[in-house]
Amino acid sequence: MAILTVGGKVLGFLREMILANYYGTGAVTDAYVMAQSIANAILAGAISAAATSYMPTFSAKVEKDGMREGDLFTSRLINLLVLVSGSVFILGSVFSKSLVRLLANGFEGEAASLTAFYLKGAFFAIVFNAIVVILEAYLQYGGIFLPQLVLGYVQNISIIIVTVISSRGSSKLLILGLVIGWGFRAIGLMALSGKRGFKYSADFAVTDAVKEAAVLALPVFIGGSVNQINTLVDKTLASGLDGGSVSALNYGNLIVGVISAMTVTVMVTMLYPRMNQAFTLGDYDRIGSIAERSINLIVLITVPCTFGCMLFAKPAIRLIYERGAFGEGSTELTSAAFFYYALGLTFIAIAQIITKLFYSMHNTKTAVKCSVISMVLNVVLNLILVKVMGHAGLALATSIAQFCNAGLLYYVFRCRYPKISLVKSPKKIILTVIFSAVSVGGAFFAYKLMERMALSQLVSLGTAVILAVAVFFILIKVAGFDELKIVESLLKRGKSKGEE
Repeated sequence: MAILTVGGKVLGFLREMILANYYGTGAVTDAYVMAQSIANAILAGAISAAATSYMPTFSAKVEKDGMREGDLFTSRLINLLVLVSGSVFILGSVFSKSLVRLLANGFEGEAASLTAFYLKGAFFAIVFNAIVVILEAYLQYGGIFLPQLVLGYVQNISIIIVTVISSRGSSKLLILGLVIGWGFRAIGLMALSGKRGFKYSADFAVTDAVKEAAVLALPVFIGGSVNQINTLVDKTLASGLDGGSVSALNYGNLIVGVISAMTVTVMVTMLYPRMNQAFTLGDYDRIGSIAERSINLIVLITVPCTFGCMLFAKPAIRLIYERGAFGEGSTELTSAAFFYYALGLTFIAIAQIITKLFYSMHNTKTAVKCSVISMVLNVVLNLILVKVMGHAGLALATSIAQFCNAGLLYYVFRCRYPKISLVKSPKKIILTVIFSAVSVGGAFFAYKLMERMALSQLVSLGTAVILAVAVFFILIKVAGFDELKIVESLLKRGKSKGEE
């Protein structure tokens, strides 16, 4: 699962690299990114929230009434989501041009017409998404995980193939990849679920169980919608800037998202069940210990990553994206966005940890309120900074809002649960920042020397990264950080299991 998950993230990133190679940061990619942002803001948040609330309701239904009733509940929820998403698809298709004028009012000519066209496909893809998210949760309940990950590969490969084909034909074909990818994934999950015993029913009744799932989904939907709205506001304001600004924001934020997903999200996912278990047992000392270790580890990972992303923003973007239609101008736009998005990496991670702590204590409202406040702040900062810094100001506004969100969550948590200490050693955090600055700063100096020696971009950047990691490791080893022992313990366990 770990290998397939990481591989899936890498393949998804490769998909975006191929998009950048063939279309760069022009009107086509602006329209493609904008259409998906509009569709996600309107509908995807509700679909995702329904999937989150599905599992506890389905589990209770199966335990109480048996698997047949569980299948009936699953069918009813899928039918409801498909009905809603299908209706939105029809309405969105009819009013696609009006939505573009409202939410991407800076687009004109080709960008505007393409966005309206792509928007229809993006809405249609979400119909399949509604089926996917529920059936994936259904299979996970039965202890089936690997086939879903494989189907994710099929989806990404489909999108990549259509991207290449569209570059040699019509750019309008580009959105077809999204529809085909989600379609293949939905069909594959339907076949797999049927093989595993799922009995579908064409029943559209809105029962108490369906209503219960909707109630549970509401706070999750509000919290998820905050992020979607923030993203949409960024893209809406960017649509009025120079061509390629929307694409640059997307490409820059994508790298930060990949780093976060492959480090922080994995760690949070592992720790969340332990938080729930500790809360169920009423062991608040253990909750505090888990929280403190989590934040220390998060800071240990993300702070050096933040320094690295900022100092190496331009060479990293050049190495990752600059080929084909993605030229020097695209690199300039994207590296500026990447630099300022990277500022928020640590605060995204801390917010994730504290949000999960609130959730483990069955307190979802507090985290949602903090998210809403940060969203309002983000919008205000967007309106101010976009006039001064352009698209880079939008990225900076996002990072400042994430900093405030993490700070607010920390403050409220300490007020609500004063017995639980999240940070017992501020000195360790300060040392982490200093060690990160020293190791990454030294690596950047070495990179500049190698650059003068006319070494290849890959060799120079790769050597600099290895040097930064080595120096940072030595510094925290000498300082005696306990968190390093945790990592070493995990590695030893993995080695001993391999030998067994």
